[in-house]
Amino acid sequence: MGTKDIEQVLITACAGLGIVPLSSIFVSDDFPDGAGERIVIHVKEPTRNPIFYTGFAEVNAVIPDDNGRARHERLQEVENILAEAFRYDTVTEFNGETYRYGLHSIGTKPEPDAKYHYVNARLLIEILNI
Repeated sequence: MGTKDIEQVLITACAGLGIVPLSSIFVSDDFPDGAGERIVIHVKEPTRNPIFYTGFAEVNAVIPDDNGRARHERLQEVENILAEAFRYDTVTEFNGETYRYGLHSIGTKPEPDAKYHYVNARLLIEILNI
């Protein structure tokens, strides 16, 4: 299971959350400039451990500012949706490989030069290595 496979799993998971439509979910190497709410997924290469390949992915929900001000209510709403969606480990299979992922940390971050804030959900991903 490679990083592109993990991206597809997370795109599917995020599409079902109702934060943004599927057409507004992107991977980090295909991040568009522009306005509008969107989700950007960044998967980091997993490292090999005796039992699992372990790595992290970031699900970033981008919320544009309103006249230079953060939209705190929307940021809180999206943070709560992501926290609930990824709170418990999801364990499943992909192409015969067993893996799990779940929330490692979550928080809101500013990006003042780009005039938006985003919710960063960092997920721990473990792929069975036996």
